[in-house]
Amino acid sequence: MSSAINYHFAGSGYSIVEGQRFDWTAGDLMLSAPGWAAHAHTISGEGARILTVQDHPLHTSTGSLVWQEDIENGEVLALGTQTGCETNLAEYADQT
Repeated sequence: MSSAINYHFAGSGYSIVEGQRFDWTAGDLMLSAPGWAAHAHTISGEGARILTVQDHPLHTSTGSLVWQEDIENGEVLALGTQTGCETNLAEYADQT
């Protein structure tokens, strides 16, 4: 599953994850996981500065983020491996 870490440099607000409210202010570090949980983030009127680091690109590139699993037939679809989820990474891989 995908997750994110949020460091709040300035401001305040709150996040609601699966119906539970979490208030945050400057200096707080918050783990946003699991990524599939219903969630929302609200910033106060004063604004906020937040650094968010996500592992979603890593999971997508390695095919380790399960998108859908068919229990009856055993099929597992990993995000980024099915048609329609293509990148141009190969064009730039040899240019290092």
